[in-house]
Amino acid sequence: MNIVYATDDNGALGTGVSIVSLMENLPLGVHADIYIMTDGLSGDNTARFHSLQQDTISICTSLT
Repeated sequence: MNIVYATDDNGALGTGVSIVSLMENLPLGVHADIYIMTDGLSGDNTARFHSLQQDTISICTSLT
């Protein structure tokens, strides 16, 4: 499953909540590739997103 978010530091909290909800509700055996497009995400928030990665969740951040 591919999922795309577009956010900056102002929307990082809501994006993080959405990703955690996805992680809690992802059916067994389903892998999610999450792409975060951004033009204003701090290094701290980028690190927070990457810390959410698991075996079934891949997170990639990209500048737009």
